Amino acid sequence: MNLQTWFNKGNSRRFHRVNLPVQCFITPKEPIYQRQIFALGIDYYPASTQLRIKKQKIELENRLAHLPSENKKIVQQVFSAVEHYFEIFLDAVIDASQGKDPRQQSIHWHSLVKTTQGIQEIEGLSTNSPKTYQYLKQITKKFSSFVAILVNSIERSNINHFSAPQPLPELDFKIDQLCKTLNQPQYHRVALAQSIIHLNHLMDLYIEVFTNFYNDHFLKDYPKLWPMRDVNVSIGGIALKSPKSFELFSRVSVHLYFENQDIVLNFDGSVVKVDKERDSERIAINFELPESSLQDELQQLIYQHEVEETLAIKLPF
Repeated sequence: MNLQTWFNKGNSRRFHRVNLPVQCFITPKEPIYQRQIFALGIDYYPASTQLRIKKQKIELENRLAHLPSENKKIVQQVFSAVEHYFEIFLDAVIDASQGKDPRQQSIHWHSLVKTTQGIQEIEGLSTNSPKTYQYLKQITKKFSSFVAILVNSIERSNINHFSAPQPLPELDFKIDQLCKTLNQPQYHRVALAQSIIHLNHLMDLYIEVFTNFYNDHFLKDYPKLWPMRDVNVSIGGIALKSPKSFELFSRVSVHLYFENQDIVLNFDGSVVKVDKERDSERIAINFELPESSLQDELQQLIYQHEVEETLAIKLPF
């Protein structure tokens, strides 16, 4: 029995499955129908991400509570103001991912745009808390660079196209280097140092949501840049952990890139299972009537991976 006949019998779960690292790119088959700007309709803020952000906020609050009493209240207010802009940023990303134009949906859009020039609320610390000010200044520089990309994208997008013309900056800003220094043992009991580290980590969680959203538009034509995932693969479908969520039974396009062979395989599929895990979503996708030539090619890649794994085993003799 050939692969296509076996597939048509509906026995996809009986296909030989193997775990292997593969670069993959998954998007819904069709964009959102009713939209103000082009959107794919992926949930970039699932429960697992919400929980991670909530925990990080609690960690940050705990560190801020141990700040020295001098200027403590003022510093806490400034930190709270910075967090507020993170939330405005997240709301804009969520709106855009749902096909809503943030410029029309949010009363805070103009406030967000102003942060591309920095966050004004931190300026009051420049005299009385200069060290705190310098740290927060670096955090706002990092934040502003991502806000500027979002603003530029929204302003250039329309109902048929979301503008993502450039790669996102690498997460290696000056504040990241400072946080590596502050993470050394001698700073573990310094409340300000730990507060800055946790604020920067909180910001990274918000940036991660934006990155997942933005790259689904930017990376589609760059398979060599697709994220590497540990994927459970068969010729009938795939299963993998994902930082974003897809609706159950929704139809998707699955693109798999195998670097060693420089091959991209494209499949139509449907989401047949979504498991909500603590740090991610685990989704299972069944391929929908793939061409037998595609299945044959994928099967050969699976066999090749297994052979390479076998050859890599060191025998005890």
